[in-house]
Amino acid sequence: MEPRGGRRGFTACLSIRRGSGMQTHDRVYTFARQFASRDSALRYAVAQARAWLANPRAFG
Repeated sequence: MEPRGGRRGFTACLSIRRGSGMQTHDRVYTFARQFASRDSALRYAVAQARAWLANPRAFG
C-alpha cells in the first residue's frame, strides 16, 4: 500500500506467490479504488486475499 503518484490516498495491492525454487512466480493485483488511510487499504487487501483463497479462479 502506498500513496499513488500525485493522488491522495492509498492503493491496495495483493501479491500471490506460487511454486518453489526456480519455478516461483508472483501474480500482483493492484486495485483501482483509493483509500483514505493505510489501514482501510490493508483491510480491503486482506478481504481480497480471503476471497482469492476461497475461489482462486475468480481472479483469473
